[in-house]
Amino acid sequence: VLFRSVYHVDAFYIFGGINNYHNIARLDEVTQTWSLAGKLKNSRAAHGVIFDSSKFLVIGGSGNQKTENCALDGTVMTCTEQESPALYMYAYYPALFLTVDNYGDNC
Repeated sequence: VLFRSVYHVDAFYIFGGINNYHNIARLDEVTQTWSLAGKLKNSRAAHGVIFDSSKFLVIGGSGNQKTENCALDGTVMTCTEQESPALYMYAYYPALFLTVDNYGDNC
């Protein structure tokens, strides 16, 4: 999979894709219409996306990629780069899971 999709509230959000694709597309569940929700700071393919109840984290992909933190305001998505983690070739099947803050402390 070269792009990633996440369902949130009443829409699907499609992040990135091939050929230097920076777009975040939005498919409205009710009207079945597409719109441009925002732009990633870097083009992405084969990455992962997860929603942590406040923001979307765009992680990994082909090449050397910094993590992006994307905030949704209404139907508009704004992304910023994070300094870490920057992942090299973390691509195609990145499995992302939310955990509690102290996960693994007693291992």
